[in-house]
Amino acid sequence: MFVEPKNLLVVYKEKDEVSLNQLKKLVDSNDDAEDGEIVGTEDGTVKIVSWSEKTWIDNKKAGNTGNLDDKILFLGDIKGVEKLRPTLDIKFDKYGVSYGFSGKQAAIMVDGKALLTKKVYDEFIEDLKKVCDASSVNEKKHFDFSDTKQKVMFVTVAVLFGAIGSITALTTYAFGDAKTVRNQQLLYGVAQLYLNDLSDFMKR
Repeated sequence: MFVEPKNLLVVYKEKDEVSLNQLKKLVDSNDDAEDGEIVGTEDGTVKIVSWSEKTWIDNKKAGNTGNLDDKILFLGDIKGVEKLRPTLDIKFDKYGVSYGFSGKQAAIMVDGKALLTKKVYDEFIEDLKKVCDASSVNEKKHFDFSDTKQKVMFVTVAVLFGAIGSITALTTYAFGDAKTVRNQQLLYGVAQLYLNDLSDFMKR
């Protein structure tokens, strides 16, 4: 019997389009087993509707936040989600990645500070590889300020190029790593949500 798929309205920032596309890939994949075992959400029961943060804000101002039966997922730090956080029933929290539900709304949140040390970051990457095949999984964070070798490198740059040079080097590393880690954490959150809790959320 054909079942009309339910809409999952995903609100995202343009810089997080990779994670949005990964979620679409997971939801649209025919990955349920032949013996009837369901992987993630049952095939064909969920339809992703994507809205940029700006589209969401504009529609919210106009009083249009989707159909009554639509579920809404906020991917990352979308404006206004901070007001939702206190009401979230947290379902997952690991490696600085957490997500939770509040009624028909859900949010995936990330905190890069949880992955400052190489040991924890490497453990995270190994876990990420088990649940995600996106190419950005293989990008590696290359600046670990808690690592003695990296501290020596930073001091060396400071001696050679002065304070301005060292700050420039630190900024280049920090922002590059922050972007990489953010992408990886959101991919991890998307995969964990799909595999473990999205089906239950869509049935609310």
